[in-house]
Amino acid sequence: MGPYVAGLLASDPEQANASSVLPRLVALEKRYGSITMGVLVHRLLKRKAGTATEAFSFRDGMATLVRLLADDRRVSVRSGHTVTGLSRTVDGWQVSAETSGGDRLINARQLVISTPAYAAAALLQRHSAALAHLLGDIEYASLSVVHTGFARNAIEHPLDGNGFLMQRNNSTSLIGCMWMSSLFSNHAPEGKVLLSNYLGGAAHPAAVAWSDERLLGETLTTLKPFLGLRGEPEMARINRHRRALPLYHGDYYRRMQRLDRLLAALPGLHVAANYRGGISVRDRLACAMSSAEKILRSLESASPTTYSMPGLILEPQN
Repeated sequence: MGPYVAGLLASDPEQANASSVLPRLVALEKRYGSITMGVLVHRLLKRKAGTATEAFSFRDGMATLVRLLADDRRVSVRSGHTVTGLSRTVDGWQVSAETSGGDRLINARQLVISTPAYAAAALLQRHSAALAHLLGDIEYASLSVVHTGFARNAIEHPLDGNGFLMQRNNSTSLIGCMWMSSLFSNHAPEGKVLLSNYLGGAAHPAAVAWSDERLLGETLTTLKPFLGLRGEPEMARINRHRRALPLYHGDYYRRMQRLDRLLAALPGLHVAANYRGGISVRDRLACAMSSAEKILRSLESASPTTYSMPGLILEPQN
């Protein structure tokens, strides 16, 4: 599990909270006595009903999902707002925001904050110092992503898979390599391949500050013996994410339980971001559905009131 936790989650396997980062495997272990037995039994029981898991991607990137949701006539998206404060009202919340057209006040019966934990902490400081402190203490791992494009004949390896994850060690800061053109045929021109390489994470936080030359050199040096590279990449692009992924370190499960207790004292307020319930798109969709169902139950049980909108979601502008 080490490469999975360190690679896909950018976490430290020694510090990661198993119940938070591997909830399904922990549930199998508790039920069947071991992870291996749990996986075997689960597969046997689900063999007839199970469906194949297929990776998919949007042709124009993940922004496609956001654009489709925003284009729904039932959704009112208001971009270009910089939130400056939150205030509690008798029946909900009031959000203060700065816009190019001046200051605005928006009322909502239910408020969902989906900003990163540190931004949510700043917004909630005046309403609950304990909640703000809890959110502010959540750490983030940094990542550098080095995308490299090669001619197919410049790589000896058949690239017959999804990629690979690295065992944690101090000899390289590379934690994983995804063979994007093997996963998705439209991610590279014919006769070319695209490799997306991830460096840094909790094990090598300093890598995000390295120069482009050092990041690319580290990547190619590590890849060469594994893939049989011949020559330099035809394309290279580097993206740095200084606060890429939240770290589910320590007794994270109890931290989230305490967060729920503190939120219970602030009716109509919800926090739903990737530091709760998992970082994958599947986890985020499941958590969004759970939050929506909770809000609907709350609205159905409350007496009707009139506001400019029934709910408001605060999210990062980038």
